[in-house]
Amino acid sequence: MAQSSPLVVTEIQAEIERRARLAGTEPPFYQLDLRRLVPVLVEAVRVESSPPLLGRNLYERLWVMINRAIRRVTRHGVEPAVAVQNEVNARVKRVLDRLIAGDAALHAEVARLQAEGRHGRT
Repeated sequence: MAQSSPLVVTEIQAEIERRARLAGTEPPFYQLDLRRLVPVLVEAVRVESSPPLLGRNLYERLWVMINRAIRRVTRHGVEPAVAVQNEVNARVKRVLDRLIAGDAALHAEVARLQAEGRHGRT
């Protein structure tokens, strides 16, 4: 059985620091780019239980009348579901807002530490 050499922590730490200096900036994670979600979040938070119905010609006006009748019949089933969906959407938006703020703070802290590392060492 071959004996392994003992680990030298200072050498390992020096190698980690050397590789970190050579690595440069943090790689982009496009799937986690939360700042791109901001415009979508503003648009997608609220569900409308009955969006406006438009009828420009006779055929469309006939369908508007049919849809209004169906909405009256299904209103008591749809509106509670819409209220629950809006509540869930609002909670998800709050969580994503916190994640976006945390992500921005993390990026700022990484940039600060990298700048400090470049300027603090001689």
